Amino acid sequence: MQINGKTAISYHYFQRIKESLTFAATVAALLLTQLRVALIMSLVRYFKLINIFQVLFKLFTIEFGIDSSGSALDLANENIVLNELNQGKVSFVKGDATTFMKGAISENELWDLVILDPPKLAPRKKVLQSASGMYRSLNALAMQVVKPGGLLMTCSCSGAMTQSGMFLKTIQGAASMAGRKVTVLRQAGAACDHPIDPAYPEGQYLSNYLLRVA
Repeated sequence: MQINGKTAISYHYFQRIKESLTFAATVAALLLTQLRVALIMSLVRYFKLINIFQVLFKLFTIEFGIDSSGSALDLANENIVLNELNQGKVSFVKGDATTFMKGAISENELWDLVILDPPKLAPRKKVLQSASGMYRSLNALAMQVVKPGGLLMTCSCSGAMTQSGMFLKTIQGAASMAGRKVTVLRQAGAACDHPIDPAYPEGQYLSNYLLRVA
């Protein structure tokens, strides 16, 4: 997740410079530090991998993280203090991401970069079909709160989803549901600190896509 997070940041930084700050469909003079970043669902649990967020704090205005886990939010706040980061740049909200995103859509709230990292929705193959519907709905909502030309990093830690190869199809379905067009900029899995034993393919659990949302 640390490597994938850094990739999202580097893509966003590079694209805004390369395209004269136009790809997010905002005024070309928009400063990099004015980018709006939303960390939705369980991503804040990765604040122990604080290097990602040290970069985020330097480059972006992080508005909030939302998670249903109070302990995850406590850990995120602890790490901000421990790493002497600006606590005024981010707030954490305990709540349901689906409800939050629906509210944001109704208020026409949009972000330059959204990172969606839900919990494992398909722990077993027998629930894969129902879980794919949940992933599709979540991603459709997330796409609707991304500015045209902005980025969505979406993740699945469900081994059944990753091993079936259904996640990309689910993303395509989400784009159709949201009325948005997406382009895959990068596909990734777990970093090298999560090695895969060929004798245990079930260990290949993480899917990660970086998308440009039009």
